[in-house]
Amino acid sequence: MWRAGELWWGNFARPHSVYNGSPIERVHMVLDVEITDFVLDLFPEAFRRTQSDGGISMHREPITLSSAELAAFSCEVQIPAGTLPLRGLERSTLARIHADGHDLVMFLPDRPLFHLQPMAPAEFRVVGWRSGVTIPFALSGERVSAVELEIRVLPRRFLGEESADLPACLCVRSRSRSGRRDGRPFHPSSVYTGVRRRGSGISRKVGAPPRRGEAGMIQARKLGHVVLKVRDVQKSKEFYTRVLGLKVAYDQKDWGAVFLSVGEQHHDLALFQLATGETPAESQPGLHHMAWQLGSFAELQAAYRELRELGIPVDATIAHNVTRSIYFPDPDGNRVELYCDMVEHGFEAMQTMGPRRDHLDIETGEVVSR
Repeated sequence: MWRAGELWWGNFARPHSVYNGSPIERVHMVLDVEITDFVLDLFPEAFRRTQSDGGISMHREPITLSSAELAAFSCEVQIPAGTLPLRGLERSTLARIHADGHDLVMFLPDRPLFHLQPMAPAEFRVVGWRSGVTIPFALSGERVSAVELEIRVLPRRFLGEESADLPACLCVRSRSRSGRRDGRPFHPSSVYTGVRRRGSGISRKVGAPPRRGEAGMIQARKLGHVVLKVRDVQKSKEFYTRVLGLKVAYDQKDWGAVFLSVGEQHHDLALFQLATGETPAESQPGLHHMAWQLGSFAELQAAYRELRELGIPVDATIAHNVTRSIYFPDPDGNRVELYCDMVEHGFEAMQTMGPRRDHLDIETGEVVSR
């Protein structure tokens, strides 16, 4: 009989069921949590001692490594297809592990993959994954000779005999200590460098709680959406769906609100019918323009011709160092930019070249004034 206030426990890794034979309605709630010393402390001491001795707790406290010690693990690795159930890893993929200040990050060519937190001098936990997933490194002199993805499972007596064939280790071979094949250091531009103390260059471990007197800095992933106050929401909806090809994700007529999307996320642009009066003057604070990316310069040229056919005035065609752009107003006078990228690594190029604003002959692609 399961009485109120009692804590019952069992091995839920095995097949199980619960039957309520009483007239009282009961809730069967299973909390799937990581087994830590804190969780074990909820149980009687005798049971806790047997479980701790048996290796059921995988929790370990992280250690601290210096920037120089972390740099020793920078390398290039080949991740075999199917090793990790993540987008972009359906086939064998080259990844890089890079020490950036006080962080060690594994990233793909197009994005950071995950952060690594040191648990031992040559073993790291994958931040955001359960404690049983670690990446141990093997060093040969000053080179990383091997990198392994280790997935620890509970001892067999907790999981049952069927666990005998569970994999314990997946190997990923290191290709070189250097991040580049030519031996030069690799400095990624898109790696998130962790939470930093405001007003200083001191960093702390990703996911760690703020220290006393420290304010954690938010790290945005991307610009999610823009919301515009408009005079006529249906007229603006017609403009953005017809001119930019946006799709209506939801039209909330009771609110006078429309949510528009490129088609990948819930919405990229929202239109709220809240505006009255004239368009703000250019000297007033507020939105200068919003930009929408096209796939190529040919698409930008085609868009320019289509805008002219629709009678929409294009007020500028600009050659920036990193983009080619055209600018035009929406029905409420908000400035809209259509652009195409002209460089492969935009962040690095912007840091190196900076912005420019030169007049562009959109038909020929020639920069006609600098």
